[in-house]
Amino acid sequence: NILTLGCEFGVPETWEAQIVVSLLNLVGAFLTTALLSVAVQKLSHNPHTIVFTKNIIVGRHLDGRACLRLRVGNVTGRQVIQPHVKAVAVFRNPEKMEARSADPELSISPFDVIPLSLEHDLHCSDSPDIPACAYVTHIIDEQSPFYLPMSQRRRLGSSNFSLKNLFMIKVSVVGIDPQTGATIFGLKRFKMDSVKEGVRFVDCMGSDGRINFT
Repeated sequence: NILTLGCEFGVPETWEAQIVVSLLNLVGAFLTTALLSVAVQKLSHNPHTIVFTKNIIVGRHLDGRACLRLRVGNVTGRQVIQPHVKAVAVFRNPEKMEARSADPELSISPFDVIPLSLEHDLHCSDSPDIPACAYVTHIIDEQSPFYLPMSQRRRLGSSNFSLKNLFMIKVSVVGIDPQTGATIFGLKRFKMDSVKEGVRFVDCMGSDGRINFT
C-alpha cells in the first residue's frame, strides 16, 4: 500500500504498517496545529496604531514664516511602507450658509474644503518606517488658504494669516503593511478649538521612554 498524509488506502495488515500510519497521523496533527498557531498569531497581532497630537500648533518655520504644525507616529513600532499624509481645511462659507438659510431646500454644502500643502519627515532615506514621532508642517505662504494679503491686514506689521471661518482641519495617514499587504489608515479631525497659538509641543520622548503626543 502507498501511504499518503491525509489519505487512507485501506487498513494496514501488519504491525509495522500500523506504526507507520500512526506516525504519519501524528506528524499530520503536529503540522496542522503548527499552521493554525501561525495563522492565529498573524490574525491576533497588534494592529497598527497611527496616533496624532491633540492639537495643531500655530508657530514659526525655520525661515520665519508662519506655519501650522502637528505630530504623527505609529506607536506599535511595526513597519509601514509608502506612508502618505494628506490634510484639508474645512471653512464655513457665509454666503452659502446665508443662501441655505433663505432656502432650506437648496442642496449646497455650506462648507469649502481646501487641500493643504505639507512638509513632513515621514519618508526617511534610510528607513521605510513611520517614525515614532514625525512632524507635519503647513507653511502659511501666498498659496495657503490662511494667508492674508497686505490689503486685508488691519495695520502694517499685523499678522499675515487668519483662521477666520475655519471649521476643522482633517489629517489622514495611509501606508501599507509589508507582511500582509493590508492598508494602514489613520485619521484625525482637529476642530477650531484644537488649533492653538502661543504654545509649543512638549518633548516627544518622556523620561520613562514613552512617546508623548500631547
